Amino acid sequence: MRVYCYQSWTSDPDLKQALWLCSDSFGAGPIDACNRYYIREDRLSFALLIDPSMRHLKDLDYYL
Repeated sequence: MRVYCYQSWTSDPDLKQALWLCSDSFGAGPIDACNRYYIREDRLSFALLIDPSMRHLKDLDYYL
């Protein structure tokens, strides 16, 4: 199963919590305002509905 890394710039705490619950793991980005979410492929469509402006970081994807 593939795990995708997406970067979000949202500042809304409710959206951040929803993305955190949807993701397998979470990482802080290089700037305080951005966060990186590692999302399994079976949850990706739901996460993109929560925040469609997320940017995919292909170099940080991995397989389980």
